[in-house]
Amino acid sequence: MKKICYSSVLLFFFISVFSPVYAQSDEIVMKGITPIYYPKNLPTEERLPIIEVRKSRLGINFDTLGFIRYNKYEDKVYICDTNNGVIWVYDTDLNFIKGIKNYGQGPGEFTHPTGIDFYKDGRGVFFDFLSMRVLLYDKNFTFNSQFKTAPSGTWNTVCMDSKGRIYLHLRMNYQEFNKLITVKNFDGDTINEFGETFEYKNEDPSHEKVFKFSYNKITFALDEDDNIYCGFNEHPIVRKYDKNGNLVFDADFSNFPSISRVLNQWERKRRRDKEAYWTKGFISLISVDKEYMYIEFNDFFNNESKSQFYVLDKENAEVVKKLEFKVNYNKGLSEPNYMVFDASPSNYIYAICHNGAIAKFKK
Repeated sequence: MKKICYSSVLLFFFISVFSPVYAQSDEIVMKGITPIYYPKNLPTEERLPIIEVRKSRLGINFDTLGFIRYNKYEDKVYICDTNNGVIWVYDTDLNFIKGIKNYGQGPGEFTHPTGIDFYKDGRGVFFDFLSMRVLLYDKNFTFNSQFKTAPSGTWNTVCMDSKGRIYLHLRMNYQEFNKLITVKNFDGDTINEFGETFEYKNEDPSHEKVFKFSYNKITFALDEDDNIYCGFNEHPIVRKYDKNGNLVFDADFSNFPSISRVLNQWERKRRRDKEAYWTKGFISLISVDKEYMYIEFNDFFNNESKSQFYVLDKENAEVVKKLEFKVNYNKGLSEPNYMVFDASPSNYIYAICHNGAIAKFKK
């Protein structure tokens, strides 16, 4: 007779009780969501920075940087300094090249750049978060055009595919937006919308507006074949869509230990401070290369928020390995609490490590 693992039973009970959307049930199976299980003996690989930049002669505070993108057409790294309204440009060895600043609300001006991406003909596009505009630039960052849009629902706010189409995730508490992804052309015309949303369940009437905003909030990325990968902030779900917006897979990670820890911490915070608004923040960021997805899961250790980084198969979302990043901090190596990173280059990962560094890691 087999012994019962009571810790596993308790974990299953906890997920089932406290997570009505994510628990493995007939409803999940009927929806076609595939459960992903945490592998036994999962390989874990440590990654130390090849290059690490901690101080800038320009006085850049790396803790305030919002987004990083490798531009494969120019072989340069672009960083959105959201709080200071600047886009910083570095070479691939993280040597500073220039800063781009055009502060204001007029044509071609911006105040809070968040996401940025590039097209093969040299054009670039980025989202100005507070002015709710998408700005388009020709090669050498000469202003071309702009269009107004709804507020973005995520910090990683814009991607471009191989045909120059612009992908946005717009704020989901606006009635007119009932799809996850909106696709626009350079004129700002909507040419496609796709991605089913979760039906909102009123978890807290006193904070309904902000809960609605985050309930279908996602982070997303495109690969070279224009497939779209997205992860939810409030649901432990990762989806893949093909270039036409058709769902390829819908993967559920609620069996992961980090998910139960996040739910546990979320419930504690809710009980402790019922007047505050707390998000679950399951998935922080997704990036992709030719072979894999790289996903940053939120986690909690000793009441402190941390990140867990996993490499997944792009075809079926199965977990391949775990990565542990470390940077120099307080005279020693330590894991950053969280990172904003771009894993699209073939051999390297560029990251903003939020203990005050930008870094280049070998894959």
